[in-house]
Amino acid sequence: MNASLSPEIIQFRKNIDPSNYDLSQRPDVDGPPVVIDVDILMVSLGPIYSNTMQFSIAVFLRQEWNDARLAFNKSQKDWLDVGETYVPKIWVPDLYFINSRDSRLHDITTPNIYLGVGSNGHVFLSQRITTTIGCQMNLTKFPHDQQNCEVMLESYDYGIENVQLQWSKERKPTQPIDEKTLDWTEFHLEAWHPVNYTFEYETGSFARLGVILQLQRAGKYYMIQIYAPSALICGLSWAGFWVDHRAIPARISVGLLTVLTIITQRNLLIDLSKVPYFKAIDVWMIFNLLFVFAAYLQYAVVVTYAAKRDKKLNNIKKKLIGCECECKHCNGQREIITETQKNCNGERDVRTDAHTISNLKLEKCSFQDTTLCESAAKCSVKFDVSKKVIESSNEKNEKKSLKTSVKRSIEHSINTYKKYDTADRIDFYCRFIFPLVYCIFCCVFWVEYVEDSL
Repeated sequence: MNASLSPEIIQFRKNIDPSNYDLSQRPDVDGPPVVIDVDILMVSLGPIYSNTMQFSIAVFLRQEWNDARLAFNKSQKDWLDVGETYVPKIWVPDLYFINSRDSRLHDITTPNIYLGVGSNGHVFLSQRITTTIGCQMNLTKFPHDQQNCEVMLESYDYGIENVQLQWSKERKPTQPIDEKTLDWTEFHLEAWHPVNYTFEYETGSFARLGVILQLQRAGKYYMIQIYAPSALICGLSWAGFWVDHRAIPARISVGLLTVLTIITQRNLLIDLSKVPYFKAIDVWMIFNLLFVFAAYLQYAVVVTYAAKRDKKLNNIKKKLIGCECECKHCNGQREIITETQKNCNGERDVRTDAHTISNLKLEKCSFQDTTLCESAAKCSVKFDVSKKVIESSNEKNEKKSLKTSVKRSIEHSINTYKKYDTADRIDFYCRFIFPLVYCIFCCVFWVEYVEDSL
């Protein structure tokens, strides 16, 4: 049976025989530390979880070192592909991922391990490993953030006096096997930087290798799923400003619907990592909620002012009716009367005789409106009138003209009050103030959180 094996294999088997080889001892145990050349080939990256601050990565972890105990005389070849079955029988570095939360070796269809040995004792070990790495993320600018996550390797047992780790000089320290195999659903791998340093423990100093992965979050998903819908909802809440405030069901429905919708959308983000600071998405959602709530609250203010206006209008109508009668009465007075009457929120002093009407005064005919009885009896300001007795043939025409003028004055005053109604003005101004302030907020938000990520 041994006749079918090459001389190199036969000698290799003799070298690893337990009587000749102690796998518990590192190579050259009494000499300088063993130098381990390491490189990482990334097979896949992702998914990356912001809520648990971890990501998954599959790599080919490749290690090279020299073990003189495994050297053999080459007759036919100087390199042996011995396979994974010999891995447990020789000394291998005890590297582990420091910040790993879970790791596993692939074994389908067979264990994904390669072991090769050179005639000079050079050993090459490659393993396919999938590990979940913890990454402390700063989510202040989420979802426009950039994260630097580090994959760290270290020997578990051997300090720097026994094992020295370094990145491979023959191959790139780390690189993706194919960028198409990386998970670009949420992040882009912008760059990767290999580092090596020594870490001090109480038990000694250990060599450490690290790969810093620079990950840029792809914000398009959030633009489509969060920003655009919330902005449309916010804009919908302003539609109520164009609806008559007397249409109570319509205004209430628009306001309530937008508030509940924005709150529901905010609840979709509760699965994100619970951090003790505001994220960019929190700032956006809170301000949108404030805008929607302010639009809803604005209607309460408008209704309050509208109720006050309606109450004043009712009082005005009652007083104007009384004013009309008084104006008619003072114009038709033909007898000698001296009296002081208070009406229409003012004071009128009437003194008349058979030939003259003098010292006629009527002030503030309605809530300080000085236009009510002006065309009828010139009652809007203080005045003194001295003129001859009106001809009896013109009295009927004057009374008719007086009635028409007073009626027009009443209608004009009510319409003028409605035109400058506070409730309507609030709606009018809000049509421009709300969009303007929202645009300013969007510009500030863009400069503060989004611009740097582009």
